[in-house]
Amino acid sequence: MLKKGEQTKEHILICAEKAFSRKGYYESQVSDISKLAQIAKGTIYQYFRNKESLYISLIEKYVVEWENKVALNLNDFMGQGTGQDYARAYLRHRIAKTMAFFAENQDRANIILRMSSGLNDVIEHVVRIFEDSVMKAIVDDIKIGQQFGHISSSLNIDFAGNVILGGVLRISYFYFVLKKQNYNIHDMDSLTDEMVKVIENTLNMYQPEKN
Repeated sequence: MLKKGEQTKEHILICAEKAFSRKGYYESQVSDISKLAQIAKGTIYQYFRNKESLYISLIEKYVVEWENKVALNLNDFMGQGTGQDYARAYLRHRIAKTMAFFAENQDRANIILRMSSGLNDVIEHVVRIFEDSVMKAIVDDIKIGQQFGHISSSLNIDFAGNVILGGVLRISYFYFVLKKQNYNIHDMDSLTDEMVKVIENTLNMYQPEKN
C-alpha cells in the first residue's frame, strides 16, 4: 500500500492527466489541476516545482507503464515450434500490448499521441524520452531477429525502426484519438494482425540472405 504522501502525489498526477488531456499543456493551469484534485495549489507545489515539472513526471510515468506493459521473457518464444511462428508471436505480443497501452486509457493516449513540436526545449526533451524508449525496444527487437536469421543483417536498422515507430504512433493516433472508437477484442485483434503484417513486410522478415 502506498504511503499517504505517495497516494497524494499519484492523485495529483491522475488529475493532471485529465487536465492535460482535455486542455493541452499550454492551456492547462495548476489551478485546473488543484480543482480536479480538490486540494490547495500549495499542496501541489509540495510535490512538484511547477506545471512543467508535473508534466515531465507524467511522461516519465508513461515510459515505465509502457515498458511494464510490453515486457516479455524471450524464453517464452523458443521451443519445438518453427522459428517463424515464434518470431511472429513475439512481434504480435509487442504490438498487441502497445495497442492496448493506448486503447485502455483515453487521457494517456491523448497526451502521448498529440505531442508534437512547439513546446519549450525542456518539454520537448522529455517528450522524446517516451519515443526514444519505444525506439530502443524496436531496435533491440530487430537485432534479436537478425541474430535468429529472421531479418536480413543488411537492413538499415535506424531507418526501419523509425518507419515502424512512426507507423505505430500514427495508427494509434488515428484510431484511439481521432476516431475515439472503443474496440472490442475482435477489433483489436484485427488491428494488431494488420500491424504485424505491415511490420513483417517493412522488415522483409523470413527472407533468405542474398549472397
